[in-house]
Amino acid sequence: SSGINAEYGQTNLRKRVMYSCEIAIPFPSERLATIAMRSVAADKEPRKAETTRALRVTDSTLHVTVSSSQLGFLRVSVGSVMDLIKLSCDTMALFDIPPS
Repeated sequence: SSGINAEYGQTNLRKRVMYSCEIAIPFPSERLATIAMRSVAADKEPRKAETTRALRVTDSTLHVTVSSSQLGFLRVSVGSVMDLIKLSCDTMALFDIPPS
């Protein structure tokens, strides 16, 4: 499931809002989930200080967590991640040869 959560933290006596989006994408196998994770990991965030991305594979599910101090940056980053995952899936569908 995916969702957006706002977390509030105290920094230098003023409120700082962090937005995050957690996405879980199931794949047919752990190997394909790992290939997708590596494809997404190769693309770095352009505004590294303001947006972070955490990736992990559990069984055959790719888990992506994107966090940002600005909602607009979060939206752009999540869109980019989803585009990369779609491209990775399309490429795997065309070229992947299942292990024998």
